[in-house]
Amino acid sequence: MMRYAIAAVLVAGLLLSDRVLHADSGPDGKQVELVNVIEELGSEDGPRRVAATKAIFQAGEAGQAALQKAGAKQVSPFGSIRARRLDVVYSLLAGLRENADGALAGYKRDSFGLHLEPGVTEQDVIKLGRQYGFTLSGTFNPDGRPQCYVKLTKGRKLETVLQAILSIEPTVVSVNLNYFES
Repeated sequence: MMRYAIAAVLVAGLLLSDRVLHADSGPDGKQVELVNVIEELGSEDGPRRVAATKAIFQAGEAGQAALQKAGAKQVSPFGSIRARRLDVVYSLLAGLRENADGALAGYKRDSFGLHLEPGVTEQDVIKLGRQYGFTLSGTFNPDGRPQCYVKLTKGRKLETVLQAILSIEPTVVSVNLNYFES
């Protein structure tokens, strides 16, 4: 079953990335195609979300500009635990802003929240953690938003892990930074 899901993600990714990278037929063709791909970030279908995410990351600056035009907002150093995938992808492309020195509020550089499709279990999160370099932090609540927070293993970089998980894992709907307030 997992092989078929991975194959579907790869095929969808190739199709969407081909649309983005070869959409420059007119003066605004690329921008128009990116808008269509951006709409897929909110899809209920995991492989479509992943394929759209990959395509936007591949588009680089053009993807960042299209996301901004679509209303994407920076999630760092302050944001929402209900971050839209659109906002997270934009923030990763633009670069997460650092917390101010001595800040009383901001986000943790070694932790984030996972928003998952229904039916994903704690064991699934543990497997994802082994693959991407994080461990479950606290409890897993299948009805929560997010369902859980995770802590990066030593040596892992937040931006790298977030980009990878959003570009590969169809069961991940979105992520949020783990905000703190003193």
